[in-house]
Amino acid sequence: MKISHCLAALSLGLVSSIAAAQKAGDTVVSVGGLYINNNKSSSTPLHTDLGVSLLTQSTLLPQHFDSPGTGLKVGNTTTALLTVTRFVTDHIAVTNVVGLPPTFKIYGKGTVNTPGPLGAGVPPVVLDKPSNNPVASVMQWSPTLLFQYYFRDPNATFRPYLGAGVSYNFFTHVKLNDNFNQDLKNTGGYLAFASTGSNATTVQAKATASFRPVLNAGLSINFTDNWSGNLGVSYLPLKTDSIITVKDKNGNTVLTSVAHLDIPAIATNFTLGYKF
Repeated sequence: MKISHCLAALSLGLVSSIAAAQKAGDTVVSVGGLYINNNKSSSTPLHTDLGVSLLTQSTLLPQHFDSPGTGLKVGNTTTALLTVTRFVTDHIAVTNVVGLPPTFKIYGKGTVNTPGPLGAGVPPVVLDKPSNNPVASVMQWSPTLLFQYYFRDPNATFRPYLGAGVSYNFFTHVKLNDNFNQDLKNTGGYLAFASTGSNATTVQAKATASFRPVLNAGLSINFTDNWSGNLGVSYLPLKTDSIITVKDKNGNTVLTSVAHLDIPAIATNFTLGYKF
């Protein structure tokens, strides 16, 4: 009898330790790691606009042209993750996703050749040349707001959930590969010389920002009343425009190259959370 009473007391203690682990009014702060898979990323062929010059006005060079066979692809990466989840009810939660912004490497393919009667004289830009890849690196910021529905009761050890939300994505610290940057300067210098008598050029690169939807699913594991783990996967169909601009010594644009990127990112995470 004494043994049975002890076992019963122990069982009650274990149950009470995870009872109402995540309920209405609770806030859970979680930290962990995030792996971002961009294997399905792709882009349109690069589109180039040349600045107005004697060469384009005389039609010796086209002012606008596409480069079939060219494109950009985004590499995979990992980063640290921080989430703050507020349970509005026992089943509905709002999660803010922040954390350390990941740095992505951008890879290029194909060659940009300038058409037109004088196009053969313009140095080509070979995107998939080994010394040019990755052609760039960029830091992505994606503050995200998710609305999630948690299944099962708050006292359950395992609670699957589904979520959806929105992410604002913008990019900083865009850095071009030194060799790729020099190839762009060589191409721009040829075009700049016709207008300024100098082949001195500067190169700028940026990526556009956008709001994008996010789909989310996962499993919360309640270890104790305060501590929990979280396994999750999110889908972010990211879109952005990569824009490279080459300017002459006077600051006038001699060429602009644009590629529209589709990045259907799949992010998986594991975090450890504490309830306040």
